[in-house]
Amino acid sequence: MMNKQYPAEYSDKNGTEKTIIYDNGEILRMTIRGVTFEDLMFDSFEPVKETDPNLLQQFTIDRGELTSYQLE
Repeated sequence: MMNKQYPAEYSDKNGTEKTIIYDNGEILRMTIRGVTFEDLMFDSFEPVKETDPNLLQQFTIDRGELTSYQLE
């Protein structure tokens, strides 16, 4: 199984944070402001199902996907 890590910088209306994107060969995963997001291909990160809805208020979520951000 492939395990890679990609340092990244996440930015949105609330600021900028450094994070790490973990890739296990199947799913990409990153944690921002206490919320873990998953994706298959870097283009539609979704919060994991067990996320506290109150924590999601600090993000822009549309149709279950993280939007209105930059990832470098």
